[in-house]
Amino acid sequence: MSRDRPPAGRGAPSTGPRSDEGKARSSRNATKHGIHARVSAEELAALAARLEGLQPPDEDPSGEMLSTLVVLDRARAEKMRLLQSLGPEPTAQEIEETLTRVLRVDEYERKARSRVRAALPPIPRRSFA
Repeated sequence: MSRDRPPAGRGAPSTGPRSDEGKARSSRNATKHGIHARVSAEELAALAARLEGLQPPDEDPSGEMLSTLVVLDRARAEKMRLLQSLGPEPTAQEIEETLTRVLRVDEYERKARSRVRAALPPIPRRSFA
């Protein structure tokens, strides 16, 4: 075996998806990556305006909490866009495909909610005696 060329499937450059299903999945990468794209200053300003006066916690100087809230906002907007894209009388296949996409976006939303909960300070427990 020559050292100049790796065997097929091992380290060879990808030729991309070949099946229709793989091509369809690949075409949705923009949406997937768009949800986690870098948060712009405009998005942070819009979120801050919606939160009206709430300040990010001192423990979050990098703004990670606000960035995560933007990701949550993007995921929710994408889910609404997907659901609204269904026509007035969708077929069963259209409903299934849309719900599959919604569930994929929901996974991003779930992870972002988890990061928000982890960043929040614990709520002190009170004993009622």
